[in-house]
Amino acid sequence: MSSSYHEFKDRGFWENDGPAGIAAAYLLRYLQELPGKPDWLLEFQELVKDNSKGYFVGWMHFSFDEFLVTEERRRLLSEVLQDVRHQLHEMETMLDIEELNALYTDDEHPLMFKGKVNKRIIIDVLDKFLLLI
Repeated sequence: MSSSYHEFKDRGFWENDGPAGIAAAYLLRYLQELPGKPDWLLEFQELVKDNSKGYFVGWMHFSFDEFLVTEERRRLLSEVLQDVRHQLHEMETMLDIEELNALYTDDEHPLMFKGKVNKRIIIDVLDKFLLLI
């Protein structure tokens, strides 16, 4: 499994692309439903979409330094990540195949998942992003 280095302001961490991609898919789903997004968050949403689809294997990136240029932006993304984390926390311990495959509604990823994933793995990724930003 490939991994990527996620960084912000000269700090960062390595994460396997699989769990980071699932975390990105949950983040994307939340962002798509969020009303009244500022332009920068719409651009960030497109990058999250590409990351959730696995386009950057071994080179996933969320360009935090580019997008989080103000404290207000950093705070907003932190709130969004916390909300996504809370949603996952409310789900069953094991994310089932149907739930995971429903994250990918386009034809590019039909039946991508063949087994369950422990939500704790995805929450851990979100926690790392929260600590980073």
